[in-house]
Amino acid sequence: MPNQHDLDRKNDGRLLTPLLLMATILAVGILIYAYAGYAFAAAA
Repeated sequence: MPNQHDLDRKNDGRLLTPLLLMATILAVGILIYAYAGYAFAAAA
């Protein structure tokens, strides 16, 4: 029978995975936005 610590660790992983995924997507989006802004400014 799994103990409470193992169950907590599994629940933490289930909670952290979508948060890490969202943070990664957000960071990539910000980098692309910044790069596109610099590209447009350099072209103008």
